[in-house]
Amino acid sequence: MADRTVLITEIISDLEVSMPRDYSPEINEFWPTIMLAWKEHAEKRPVIECDLANKTVATYPAKEYIDALSERTRETTHIEFDRVIKKGGIMVFIRDNKNRIIQSYTFSSSELGQEELMT
Repeated sequence: MADRTVLITEIISDLEVSMPRDYSPEINEFWPTIMLAWKEHAEKRPVIECDLANKTVATYPAKEYIDALSERTRETTHIEFDRVIKKGGIMVFIRDNKNRIIQSYTFSSSELGQEELMT
């Protein structure tokens, strides 16, 4: 896979923001399931969440999911989600409850090697 852009790091508690972690190995592990989830729900333009503790991948309505983020990250995440979706990309969140982190990644259609993810 091509470069991944870490957009938002949200610490679930009120702790200081730390340097973003690299969840590339976990994303690679979940990738086939991420793509299946996207293909099944692309017309709804969801966000995709990978829960590391439960080893699950789920799709969520983007507006509701992003609205549940902290006020500090909500507006920026909405803007970035709209930008990436308009270009045919996807937004994936990694939920790492052990380290109390929710971190988003975006993947453009060109990074995925496809003209467009949505038909």
